[in-house]
Amino acid sequence: MYAPHRVAALVDVCLLPVGRTRRPPEWLRRGLERAGAVTVDVPAALSGPAVTELLRDEFGEGAVVISEPLDTDEVVEGWGVPGAAVLAWLSGVDLLQLGPGCGTGVREAIRTAATRAVADGDLPLSRLEEAAARVARLRREVCREASANTRG
Repeated sequence: MYAPHRVAALVDVCLLPVGRTRRPPEWLRRGLERAGAVTVDVPAALSGPAVTELLRDEFGEGAVVISEPLDTDEVVEGWGVPGAAVLAWLSGVDLLQLGPGCGTGVREAIRTAATRAVADGDLPLSRLEEAAARVARLRREVCREASANTRG
């Protein structure tokens, strides 16, 4: 069953840049200590340890991980939106938030960067398929629940 609190927790707490969030919950503080490899200079969505060791441990393999908006100055200056998108998928993010600062050609640039990363062997196609399956499942669950609520 769709659990909106699980998705909201990922957006509101976990995928803001680590170090700039409000006081993190106890499980996140413990996880940060355990993971050790999480860097405060890297947005959590681009950090494999933050996503795979913290979020997946806490919320389970079935949870949909949503990135922070990828159009922040920090992300654009450090990686560019297409590069950050590939890094986010590599880190275990399933659904990308592009944000209002992304231009019209950004989706195509992301598609091109992902295609190149898969062709070069840097991004496993299976990772994208896994992300797409989670997002599709979430979409079905939300639609099913919305449909049930309108009938009810």
